[in-house]
Amino acid sequence: MDKSFQIGEQVIILEKDSNSKTFARWQTGEIYQKLSPYTYIVSMPNGSRRHLHANKLRKVEVPVTHIGIISESDVEFGEVLAVPIPPDKPDIANLPSQRIDLNSLSHLSEEQRDALLQLLDEFKECLVMLLDYVQWCNTKFI
Repeated sequence: MDKSFQIGEQVIILEKDSNSKTFARWQTGEIYQKLSPYTYIVSMPNGSRRHLHANKLRKVEVPVTHIGIISESDVEFGEVLAVPIPPDKPDIANLPSQRIDLNSLSHLSEEQRDALLQLLDEFKECLVMLLDYVQWCNTKFI
């Protein structure tokens, strides 16, 4: 099976451990340049660039196990990457509270349910982007 990577794609690299001849470890990197069908220049986290064969590279596959929502004013999380928004998505017209199955909230009290639905409607743009991101991750990594 041929391996192919795109410029800017995140990869993991199998590197020899400097302390052992028999052990290796995985390190992250980003494809900087494609030299041939199987040879790439990879940007390393320390700022260096390495010339590597595709056999030493693997695509980064991050399983989504949970998702949290944070405010733009939160600084304790460090840099937060934006969720990719597909250009072909229609305008956000329907409120999430109108689209959710209320039976799925039957375990909540009426007050909790109303508070949740109000929160979902208030942050509908974030929710739609989040759901699109989860769907994107599921199609890309599963």
